[in-house]
Amino acid sequence: VRGRVGPSFLSPLLINYCRQAPIPSLVTTNNKSFGIERCCEAILKDPSQPITLEKMAKKACMSRSSFALQFKTVTGKSLIEYGNLIRLQKACQHLSSTEESATSIAYDCGFGNLGHFYSIFKKQYDMTPVDYRRWALKQSARESAPEGRQEVQSG
Repeated sequence: VRGRVGPSFLSPLLINYCRQAPIPSLVTTNNKSFGIERCCEAILKDPSQPITLEKMAKKACMSRSSFALQFKTVTGKSLIEYGNLIRLQKACQHLSSTEESATSIAYDCGFGNLGHFYSIFKKQYDMTPVDYRRWALKQSARESAPEGRQEVQSG
């Protein structure tokens, strides 16, 4: 269909955006958002650590229900969604810059279940981690390939 952009064109753009999208800094306007920001920083610092509602609520000095509500309000994501996003971004960095196996990367990034890692990776990026690595390597090769050289004529 003319004028319609297909998924094969959009997927690489979306993947590249997600891979490089910065996690926005949170505004510390009150104690609740400050507590949420401290939790986000802890997750960013070491996403491989277990992320539990109870632990994060305690870190933010809130009840679990209040924390869950405030976290979603401040970040736009649930605690689990946010943690998975950070872990997926870390996995993408490793997949595109190392030769480690996808299994090893999944566990290093804090995913305790390989099937879950593959499932949310495919849902987020519309490809498997192995396919992502192939795609990222092709992108890297294209970006590092020299532009067409123009010959200089001597007269």
